[in-house]
Amino acid sequence: MKLSVKAALIIAVSMAVFTLNGAIFWSGSFRFLMTSAIFGALVGIIALPEFDKRCRKGASVRNLVAGILSGAGIAVLQEMSLEWAAVTVLAGGALGYLGLRWVRHLQLP
Repeated sequence: MKLSVKAALIIAVSMAVFTLNGAIFWSGSFRFLMTSAIFGALVGIIALPEFDKRCRKGASVRNLVAGILSGAGIAVLQEMSLEWAAVTVLAGGALGYLGLRWVRHLQLP
């Protein structure tokens, strides 16, 4: 999949929304803001096939890898123990793998 301008914009907007939400309503700590940005990027990557039809090829594998990597990134940022890091990686992988099913139910304004 070549990253088109539309796909990059979707990921960037999703990251910005989650990061801004974290900055306004939760905390100003760098670790929390980076965690919000990583989760926003995951949601943006999972939502790509809904907005850009060219991104449907290989979406389930891409989402699974993105979920695992985002879970690992969040675990490193939050300095989790090995057990919690494994749970976070598994949860991220599950969110990514099942993302094509749950993203259809999101309602955008």
